[in-house]
Amino acid sequence: MMGKMKLLRIAGTRVSIDEVDQHINVPEKGAVVKVAYAGICSPVDTDESLKFCFFPGVREASFYPGYEISGTVEDLGSKVKNSTRVRVGDRVVIFPYKEMGDKAYSEYVIVPDINYLVPLPPNIASEIAAMLPSGALRAYCTTKHIVEEASRILKLKDQLNVFVSGAGSLSLWLVACLRHFFAEEQIKVVIADSSYEKLTAATEWCHCTTLLWSEELYDQHLVERVYQVCPKGIDVFVDWLSTERTVKRAVDTLNPGGVIVLGRLSGHKVDTVMKNKRLTVVTTQDGNVKDLEELVSHVASGRLEVPRLRVFPAEEAPKAYEDVGHNRLSEKAVLQFCKS
Repeated sequence: MMGKMKLLRIAGTRVSIDEVDQHINVPEKGAVVKVAYAGICSPVDTDESLKFCFFPGVREASFYPGYEISGTVEDLGSKVKNSTRVRVGDRVVIFPYKEMGDKAYSEYVIVPDINYLVPLPPNIASEIAAMLPSGALRAYCTTKHIVEEASRILKLKDQLNVFVSGAGSLSLWLVACLRHFFAEEQIKVVIADSSYEKLTAATEWCHCTTLLWSEELYDQHLVERVYQVCPKGIDVFVDWLSTERTVKRAVDTLNPGGVIVLGRLSGHKVDTVMKNKRLTVVTTQDGNVKDLEELVSHVASGRLEVPRLRVFPAEEAPKAYEDVGHNRLSEKAVLQFCKS
């Protein structure tokens, strides 16, 4: 398979779209997928993140290409031509295996094994599907991971107080997942962010309590603001970034026996205060292909509400990266390579 295709290139803070000649060899047990949409996303938690670019802005933001892909099966390998899992022409979403990260922002993606492909039902739009493999999947699997502990706490009280640091797409997916596993009256969700625009969008979308806080404020003042909106303290604190400051805030506001959710690469260990408060430490979860299949099924059924997104043509990728880097978007940014 040979021809010209679009390729998004990232060098430092420079983002460009070029047309290149590309020869594509189809793996025997794999497939070639024509990319329809690609999300601008965080990676699967690996040290690979260190080699990708940083975009300075209002906040320092790292972006990792290629972990959220939806598209159409263009060709199948010789040993899977008669597969019942997927067929040529099927719309699919790709499970984010590590090797795809620096290759998938292109018109065609080589997938080494068709078991990484999850077929899409007719009622899931491809642009929505492109949100699922990384951020949505992480939120879904992290929620599943804390359900048992959260249910334990709910046996002792009528309502679970959940605090989520950040009002981006990842946090909104977490709220959607929490409302899938628990009745809305069982949980009170507080979302905190330094962006008024993001908090406004979060309020409009999920109608949860929001808290505007800035890293410029003293930690004690931030802790006091948490207690103002949640006088009975926090039962589950989700801290995606897990910096030294945010972890301390979490520990200070969590009730004894509560749950703290930390990023997998945070490096934080259980300290004496955590032990004294009997806190359960949970790390964020990336999930597997089966989890992605479950997530697709839940979205297709309407059981999970989908956060808002904004689609950029692939040619506008530099603007999309700049907007995300400068914290201008309250929606999830998705690049469109072609219609599917």
